[in-house]
Amino acid sequence: TVSACVVCDGLLCTHVCPSGALRPLTAPEQINMGLAQVNGTLCLCSEIDGSEPEDCAICVDACPIGESALRFAGSGPPVVTYANCVGCGVCQQHCPTDPRAIVVEP
Repeated sequence: TVSACVVCDGLLCTHVCPSGALRPLTAPEQINMGLAQVNGTLCLCSEIDGSEPEDCAICVDACPIGESALRFAGSGPPVVTYANCVGCGVCQQHCPTDPRAIVVEP
């Protein structure tokens, strides 16, 4: 099963990875898998083709880092704070649009 990193307490997967592909980490700030990118033309929070924006906050609510990484700055789609985004992919996994309005780029 493919799944996003949930940034769990202790980051235990990094300590027990049998292949050594993950190096042991002790704090979420050490994670650097990529950066979330928001496509405002796909986001439900955007006014698209004259339609009213929807009240969607799924990606922001799901972010394990919290509003220091992904937040709303007024109306429209969420804003990524690149210095705090760890690229875990939880926002992308939970985004309800197809294609996804928020994706993690390496």
